[in-house]
Amino acid sequence: MAGQMATTTHFIQTSNWYSYFGDEAKVEALIDEGTKECDHNLIQATFSQQEAELISQIPLINCNREDTLRWRCTVNGIFIVRSVYYLQGEIRDRQKGQCSQVTQTQEEWTRIWKLLITPATKNFMWRACLNILPTKAKLSKKKILDDPTCPICLREPETIEHILWECPSAADILRQCSRKIQKPQINYNSFRNIVEDMFSKLNQEEMAEFSMILTSIWWKRNQYVFKNIMIDPKSMIYRN
Repeated sequence: MAGQMATTTHFIQTSNWYSYFGDEAKVEALIDEGTKECDHNLIQATFSQQEAELISQIPLINCNREDTLRWRCTVNGIFIVRSVYYLQGEIRDRQKGQCSQVTQTQEEWTRIWKLLITPATKNFMWRACLNILPTKAKLSKKKILDDPTCPICLREPETIEHILWECPSAADILRQCSRKIQKPQINYNSFRNIVEDMFSKLNQEEMAEFSMILTSIWWKRNQYVFKNIMIDPKSMIYRN
């Protein structure tokens, strides 16, 4: 549907739209000609409550241009057959990328699953690799917290790679590990890259140790955040 609403993508599934207005209806049918505002009574009568709320939240653009149909694959918005081939290639490349990513994710999970560690540690490593641990940076991005700063060092945003790898608190623990596990002088883009690099350097036993140490670092962090208890790093290596 096109009209005088700002460019926003919503998926409207109701069938009432077509029964009320027909196949050729446009968004302007929902706008009061006199006030140039949305006709909320009409919207509520036509759509479900959830859909009506979504539609009512779309800001209106103050202009008098008529609705037009535009083809997104050309600069001028006019459809040409040649652009379909480019679109087909774009879709094919995107699908290849998705398949490659799925394969890579499955391989990572298989390697983690084969480690001789507890199911809880496997689950933790998997969640960390997917970047879904509730760090302050993650919660701040979701508008749950205002401050993304690491609660321990108070210097950097608390991302997963920071709290488990870069933070001085984590470094104190990693320094006590076997030499292969100790933090190398390498800058990683993500925690996932850290795990991939460690899998390439460590054997199964060492990788299991590494996974348990990272789990302990996260446990130490939670003890401080939720119980205000600061654990001595020297006791961490023996916790598992």
